[in-house]
Amino acid sequence: MRFVISLLALMLVIAWDATANETDAPRELWIDSTELLADQDTPRFCVQFNRPIDVDDSVSIDAFVRIEPESDTGISARRNLLCIDGLNHGGRYTVRLLEGLPGIDARLMSEQTLDVVVPNREPVVEFPSGGYVLPAVGSAGIPVETVNVETLALKIYRVNDRSLADELRNGLVFGDLYDWTMGQLADQNGELVWQGEVDITNEPEQRIRTAIPVAETIGSLEPGIYAAAAVEASVLDQEYYWYDWATQWFVVSDLGLTAMIGETGLHATARALSTGEPLADVAFELIARNNAVLVIEQSDADGLAAFDPGFARGQGGNAPRVLIARLGDDFAFLDLETAPMDLSDRGVEGRLPPEALDAFVYTERGIYRPGETVHVVALLRNSEAMAVQDVGLTLRLLRPDGVEAIKDVVPDNGGGSHPWAIVLPGNAYTGSWTLQVLVGDGDPVGSVQFLVEDFVPP
Repeated sequence: MRFVISLLALMLVIAWDATANETDAPRELWIDSTELLADQDTPRFCVQFNRPIDVDDSVSIDAFVRIEPESDTGISARRNLLCIDGLNHGGRYTVRLLEGLPGIDARLMSEQTLDVVVPNREPVVEFPSGGYVLPAVGSAGIPVETVNVETLALKIYRVNDRSLADELRNGLVFGDLYDWTMGQLADQNGELVWQGEVDITNEPEQRIRTAIPVAETIGSLEPGIYAAAAVEASVLDQEYYWYDWATQWFVVSDLGLTAMIGETGLHATARALSTGEPLADVAFELIARNNAVLVIEQSDADGLAAFDPGFARGQGGNAPRVLIARLGDDFAFLDLETAPMDLSDRGVEGRLPPEALDAFVYTERGIYRPGETVHVVALLRNSEAMAVQDVGLTLRLLRPDGVEAIKDVVPDNGGGSHPWAIVLPGNAYTGSWTLQVLVGDGDPVGSVQFLVEDFVPP
């Protein structure tokens, strides 16, 4: 019996020792997959491992990577990925990952050799600009970017100014052009004003930017918006059903326009793009969705033009859609239904514009203890900050958890003022309380917050 027990104990010791040795031994790091990102300016080759790579500062991953032929590459590692940047298009490389390449609690047990073939880039034609106003002064032309393209086939179309509202509504203007829409544009919605070829000073595998000279192609400009459509010329010799045309809509103008819509209507500003100076006597046409001319206003000496609020509040087909500006032969426009510029990151904090009624609500302190009395005053004003009298206000007090604690109607105490004393219970919730001011059962016209905390006054 003692022999059996001793034998079992010996087996347990051996098993424990084997498990400890197995736990202490590093695990094997192996390659899960590889990926070649060749369709970009700088090709990248990445290797994904089964475990994270050890990127500790004391470990140099470069020492475990060999690239033949040697080239100016960069090696980076993040989590399970090891990536090599700076490869050349059309190049052939041998990548060796040396034995011992460290992972977290793992290592590469044997050297791995990978053959990498980077293909040549496919031809690319792109217009890089997201804007559509091409300055009339100091502009070299419309920029176009190409890769591995010797010659561009170029077509330029024009949509006249009287069709702008219709074509903006139909989605043609600012949309990408393809063969069918280009046919529609030439035959029905606009006109083809120029077509031809543009030679590119090409450098293989490099992104080249070329300026298409507008004056040499279009010649004299007429009011309206233009569209340039470009494609590699050689593909037109092939009988494809569909060609991938790059598209750039543009207006050549020195008029810089800004429009603001608010309670007081539509306000427009015109400045010279070349100098930044305000422009007087600019004729602004406000065009509705149904293509009707709602009103025409001229800018003053400060470049400002104001439109009656009624025109800005039009509904349906009479809603304003396009603001057109003319000064002599110069022409520009703004689409009033595009997303407005977001100024929230430029210090525009503050109160929203008031509605018909606006309540200014304040307390004598910002923090109270349970059981204390909160003295509140609500001043009811109209949109012009004039006192609104003889109107009772409904005051709602909300606890920090959003539950209504008190609701009361407070009469006018004269001059649109509504004082109210709130006695907090001795067991009041701590946190931020909210007092809302309503007129009848409508939405709040004002509010104020205060804190309830257990504190000892200084």
